[in-house]
Amino acid sequence: MAEEEKQQEKKEEELLSPELANAGTQKKQEQKEAESPKKPQKKSKDTVLLYAIIVLFLAVGAMLVVPKLVVTEENLSLDELHERNMQGKLDPKKGYVYNQQYSFVFFDGLWYGLIPSARIEKIFSIPFHYGPREVEHITPVGTLNRSNLDRYSNFFNTFYPLDDDLGYIAASTAEANSVFTQAFGKGVIGSCTTNESSGCTGRPIVQCNSTDAPVFYFSSEDETNVIYLDNCAIISGKGEELFKATDRMLFDLLGIIP
Repeated sequence: MAEEEKQQEKKEEELLSPELANAGTQKKQEQKEAESPKKPQKKSKDTVLLYAIIVLFLAVGAMLVVPKLVVTEENLSLDELHERNMQGKLDPKKGYVYNQQYSFVFFDGLWYGLIPSARIEKIFSIPFHYGPREVEHITPVGTLNRSNLDRYSNFFNTFYPLDDDLGYIAASTAEANSVFTQAFGKGVIGSCTTNESSGCTGRPIVQCNSTDAPVFYFSSEDETNVIYLDNCAIISGKGEELFKATDRMLFDLLGIIP
């Protein structure tokens, strides 16, 4: 009987020994993993891509929003500059109100004036090379024949085709034409004082005394002048001074400089 009990115990030990061995092995493995430092898990490519997209959207949003929060005179439109100028909120170097009613602002390298047109009851923002403050020291000679301006629907601008400063003359006539057409609603006929250049081919030959219609004669001279001779206005100056004479004449026509 004792022998049978011993054999039974031996069989039970043999059956339990694999389980005990496995348990011991598993315990050692768990202990080894606990003692060894854990390696950081790698983020999936999808997670990294998601983070990159979020950062990109935040950056783009900041670029769009921040400029709108910072308002400077440099990023204002022409209309906004005039509005701030009329409210007295513009840097005096950037704009001023002349004669208590005419807004002039410096924009894109030129002075823009709000000019009313009584003909169509509209206000135009017209560019000038200079503002009225910069040219009010020029005193026109003679008296402008305003009734003659009203009587004719077309004006003549004319120049000597062999003049030295044709570039300044071209820019001056273009500036004057803008005022004639917008503020006065007049047509402008380009002409020459003499037919001595291919640029005058097909143009009318017009001098101050060759027509009763208004004539604006642009000339390069050493002295800066505006001279009125009945129906004719002679605008003269050298280089930039021709721009000043032109603007002085235009401010006179518009009644901006009394």
